Amino acid sequence: MKQAKLLILMNNNNRILFRDTFTDTDDVNLEDHTPETGNSWIKGADGYNIIINSNHAVITVDSIYLVDVGENSYDVTINYKAGIAEQWTRFYWAMADIVDKYFFEITPTRYSGSEWFLYKRSTTFANGRITWSPSVDHKIRITVSKFGIVTVYADTTQLFQFLMDAYQTNTKVGIGYQDYAGVYFDDILVRQFRGQSSIPYCSELLSATATNAATPLTIPTYDESGQVVHPDVIDTGVSGWNSYRYWMVMTPYPASDETYENPSVVASNDKTTWVVPEGLTNPIVANLADGSYWSDPDMAFVNNKLYMVYRLRLSDNVTDILYISESSNGTTWSDRVEIMRGGKNEYQSPSLVYKDSLWYLFFHNETATPNTYYLKTSSDIYTGWSSQKQLYLNNHARWSHVDIIYDTDRFYGLFHTDDYNLYLGMSEDGINWTRKLTDILLKSTAPAWDSYGLYRASIVKTTTGLDLYYTGKVSIDDWQVGLTEITWSES
Repeated sequence: MKQAKLLILMNNNNRILFRDTFTDTDDVNLEDHTPETGNSWIKGADGYNIIINSNHAVITVDSIYLVDVGENSYDVTINYKAGIAEQWTRFYWAMADIVDKYFFEITPTRYSGSEWFLYKRSTTFANGRITWSPSVDHKIRITVSKFGIVTVYADTTQLFQFLMDAYQTNTKVGIGYQDYAGVYFDDILVRQFRGQSSIPYCSELLSATATNAATPLTIPTYDESGQVVHPDVIDTGVSGWNSYRYWMVMTPYPASDETYENPSVVASNDKTTWVVPEGLTNPIVANLADGSYWSDPDMAFVNNKLYMVYRLRLSDNVTDILYISESSNGTTWSDRVEIMRGGKNEYQSPSLVYKDSLWYLFFHNETATPNTYYLKTSSDIYTGWSSQKQLYLNNHARWSHVDIIYDTDRFYGLFHTDDYNLYLGMSEDGINWTRKLTDILLKSTAPAWDSYGLYRASIVKTTTGLDLYYTGKVSIDDWQVGLTEITWSES
């Protein structure tokens, strides 16, 4: 049975004072409906009253109805009236909990006031001020996706959009209006949660789990050390590509010696047995004699070609350059082409995605404020890159390497912190992210091969979740790559 919950909460004491649940068997005659928590609905002259506090807090609801949008989902729409006499309803929030799908819609309707002010607290939106005739009914619609993206509409016009404040109990979306008596404001506080949690998650993130690989993979390196860091793996599909289905770019890193950190390619048909394809000589780019060194390769498979991005740290130790090479067979690679340059760690851990004829380049910018992840886009991988846009995800003190992919309807991100933790995130647009707040994978206990710490990882979408190729080490300078799987349950 589908169900949707409407909850009303007073802001000043941060606890649920009223909660009611509606299912697909309800006819939504509110006076006959018994709430789970709080006082009963009371039918008044102008609508149904919810008496939150007998002293002053009364919310008048004109109507509530459910709209079936398919696959265990409901939109819950609330039409409410608010006037000068009801300003004590200022601090409350309403929410629909739709069997863990976490999509809800709130539609307040005012019958007084002419000029409206819409805002997110502490944020100014240039298009958040609108003028409406007080004699005509208008609607403000607030939608929250399961990834926590809040969108505010005036009638059918989208006004602004932002990512829900994941660490705060509530996100305040202010709705104010002005009439002849003065200016009045209401706050609608929206929150997604499971149980009493205040963090907006989609169900896949809530249930996502992974276990450490028992042993590392054996990956051939041109220096014969077998020590590997910074893997990135591509699945070219069931039919494979040039004799192999899976292609990996990585860098040898024996005893943390950066002079060997040159992008190299290996391939596999079973995810565990990796070889250097016939005709390929590693590394793809060799070490430079002037003391500059390579690092941080990543690949994308587009239109039957592999594209590789990688970073060069110049010998001055203050300049980084990103280059692109491409291959139509995996063994012969084009000469490198510079696509951007900046300061030290300005383009750390680049990650390439191709979606809807547009290239996405994600990277960690250690020089920016805030120190977090950013995105540039271009229709041509070699030129015309946009200015950087900040990614918004639940904060962490020190972000580091990242791998991002796109599949079907969302971006998946595997985020690394400089305290050797790995986090999983998901996004609808590549900018606004919801991240699982607990590590998706922890380092093992000694003497396991990954007991010292975890490092940059690569994710590949599967039918059951994500394959996770991750860097681990048993000591400070002993680097290996292991394979495990991230799985989750869909609600």
